[in-house]
Amino acid sequence: MYRKQEHVSAGMSFAVMLVLISAIALEKGMVADPKWYYILWVTVPLLAACVYTERK
Repeated sequence: MYRKQEHVSAGMSFAVMLVLISAIALEKGMVADPKWYYILWVTVPLLAACVYTERK
């Protein structure tokens, strides 16, 4: 018997990965070194683009 399978979009999977990377950068920036905050210049715009394209 087959279970009902749902389609998982690659964009939302990528968005979850970006959220995790952003969280790690925030944590490392607060604890270890403020240079980790520069990663957010990349991850936040990519996350916004993923969410924007998935909402359309």
